[in-house]
Amino acid sequence: MPLFRKKNVANVSTRAALPPGMANLLRESWWLILVVVLAYLVLVLSTYHQADPGWSHSATETLIHNRGGSFGAWVADILLYTFGFSAWWWTVFFLAAILWGYRRIDRVAVSPRPVVVLACLGFFLILLSSSTFEALRMHSLTAPLPYAPGGMLGLALGTWMTLSLG
Repeated sequence: MPLFRKKNVANVSTRAALPPGMANLLRESWWLILVVVLAYLVLVLSTYHQADPGWSHSATETLIHNRGGSFGAWVADILLYTFGFSAWWWTVFFLAAILWGYRRIDRVAVSPRPVVVLACLGFFLILLSSSTFEALRMHSLTAPLPYAPGGMLGLALGTWMTLSLG
């Protein structure tokens, strides 16, 4: 006779962590949060002004031109300083995430992790290559950006590629 009896307990991985109604509410709230983030990102990037105080420089002017306020001026400055015009790829990324989430808003199935990781990797490769291209080919463009058309990242990668590859 065995010392311990095995109880009829369902496998923990097959049980739902949340009730279906709560899981649907959580998925919908994440989707709505992404919509708000996308709208705010479009607002702050489209109303960027060089005279606003930001991460890359300080300003003595008290009037903030950015429609996202002081925080929006900082977000726009950081993104445009780092990526240049390629900062707009973040809006495309959030739009794709919104559409992907909207199509799966009523499904409980778990998405395959390799597909999500591969999509994010592709996004970062597009972001890096676009920033580099802007730094290498759009350097004579006079645009109201905090640093350069390709941003700091594009300039660093472009300089490295020019020295390494010619």
